[in-house]
Amino acid sequence: VVNVVCNRDHVSLAVDGVFGVGEMMPEELCSPIVRLSMPRKSSMVVFAVSDVDSAAQTCLDKAFSGYGKTSVSIGRVLVQQPVYDRFCKLLRERLPCLVVGSPLDGCVDVGCTSDEAGVRQLEGLIAENGHLEKIVSERKGSAMPCTAMFGVQPSSTLWTNQPLGPLLCVAPFRTAKEATSLLNHSPRNSGV
Repeated sequence: VVNVVCNRDHVSLAVDGVFGVGEMMPEELCSPIVRLSMPRKSSMVVFAVSDVDSAAQTCLDKAFSGYGKTSVSIGRVLVQQPVYDRFCKLLRERLPCLVVGSPLDGCVDVGCTSDEAGVRQLEGLIAENGHLEKIVSERKGSAMPCTAMFGVQPSSTLWTNQPLGPLLCVAPFRTAKEATSLLNHSPRNSGV
């Protein structure tokens, strides 16, 4: 999705879609004055004092709403170490129960994407990080399943360039200061 606002002084673009689209657009426009806005997926922080059960369900609901392709979808979750294992256990139990497929099917929880390039990019990132533990939802048809990856390092491409799509990255943290630093460890500073 691309929103374009033009006036005599500048062109402003808001791109909500596959990672990489924004980098191609200025060349295509051939405009000398372009301001590019690339919304990214949101982040979530779960502290040890949180209701972990509710946090896990909210995380699943928000991570895959809009098939994870909107800037309000959760893409990165930091969980404080005392509740990290419990939170991950709840995700492991619940994520496989999500059904991905046609939004016209009443049994489907998450609609599918028609963006083949985005699917290939996400599958490539998941394959590159095959050493990480992951859990995958049920799949109907050719839709890409929802995937959660655990123990993602803040230095990884998965963390720093969170792509739009049905992918959730989960990592532990110790202190609130560390969580803020980890969330802001991104070229787009899409943290808190």
